[in-house]
Amino acid sequence: MLTDLILVSPARELRRAFAGWAVDQDPKVRTASSFEFAVPAPLFVTIPEALLIGSTVDGHPYVSPTEGTPPARLLNCGTCFEEDGEEVHPHPECTERLALVGVATDEGFRTPVDGMLEAVPGDVMPEVPADSYDPAPLDAPDDASEESAPLDDKTCPVCAREFSSARGRDTHQRQAHADTEES
Repeated sequence: MLTDLILVSPARELRRAFAGWAVDQDPKVRTASSFEFAVPAPLFVTIPEALLIGSTVDGHPYVSPTEGTPPARLLNCGTCFEEDGEEVHPHPECTERLALVGVATDEGFRTPVDGMLEAVPGDVMPEVPADSYDPAPLDAPDDASEESAPLDDKTCPVCAREFSSARGRDTHQRQAHADTEES
C-alpha cells in the first residue's frame, strides 16, 4: 500500500478537469478534502502540466519547470533571501533575525503596540483597574418571582387525570381526546 501521498489542490478553474484526470487513473485518485486530491507519489509525475499550473502542491504553489523561477531577491541583511514574497531571515549569521519571545530578557524583546502588550501563554494576567468596572452592581434575582411563576400543570384539562410529565399529558390529549377541541 502506498503511504507517500502528495496533496494537490488544483486551481479553481481546473478542478473539474483535474477530477476527470483523477477518475481516469487505475486505481482512481481519491480526494483528501473538498478541494484536495491525494495523489500517490509515483503517479504525480504523470499529471499533465496544464492541470498543475496555478495549483497548490503539499501547501506550496506549483512552479512549472518550463516557466522557470524568478531569481530570489537578496535582502538588506546580505545573508538571507526572499521566500514566497516575504522577507524571511533564517540564516544564523543574519543581523535582522527576530528575537524569541521570553528568552533573553524579562520582557522578551516584546514591544507594546498601541500601549498594549501581546499575551504570551503562561504569563500572569495583569490586574484590571477598578475604573473599568461599572459602579452600580447588577440586581440580584428576586426569589419571590420564582414562586409566583405558575408551575407546569401536568393534569389533563378534559378528564382531570394527572401525569408525571407534560409530554405524557400532551400525548394522552392527542390520543384520548382527539375529538374535543380543547387541547
